[in-house]
Amino acid sequence: MNVGRNPSGADHLLAIGAEKAVMTVATSAALRSVLNVLESGQFPDVKVGVAPMPGLREDGGGGIAVGGGALFVVNRSSAAEQEAARIFARWLAEPEQQARWHVGSGYVPIRKSAVDLPAVQELWSAQPQFRVAYDQLFAGQAVTAARDRELSEVRDAVVTALEEMLLQGKDPDAAMDGAAQKANQAIEEYNDRIR
Repeated sequence: MNVGRNPSGADHLLAIGAEKAVMTVATSAALRSVLNVLESGQFPDVKVGVAPMPGLREDGGGGIAVGGGALFVVNRSSAAEQEAARIFARWLAEPEQQARWHVGSGYVPIRKSAVDLPAVQELWSAQPQFRVAYDQLFAGQAVTAARDRELSEVRDAVVTALEEMLLQGKDPDAAMDGAAQKANQAIEEYNDRIR
């Protein structure tokens, strides 16, 4: 079902709770929130199953596009602020903090050493759903993906085309051709900036 633009990222999940959909694709970072809502008893008939992200290639190849939050240190800050940001980023990347972040959210740890810690091992034993994204990420091929801005431009082009088809009756080929043009333009502009 088309839940529309879904800026909060929750509408497709709520559609399952409202029994309007039976499955969805979501970020691993939403897993803890989803489980917390279900544990509250609000949706007693909903059960969570987690599977690897499906691919389109028949040979099973391809990779996983990694997304999510990012931290940046900008050179417009004072030297002291930049140093404080560097210290914070280094601390956040330590195995203990990565394990805590993973257990508390579902985000995949950025350090393999974090998964050896007892908190992660206990979580994976009790709730193996949390391990699925990690296993797929580290078993697959690396994928170089555009940053969020370019990704959102491509996503918006596709969503706009879907809305034109479903809500305005636009010819599917024309709608998707328009989406492809907008998406390709965003990708070309991105490639020009990073070359």
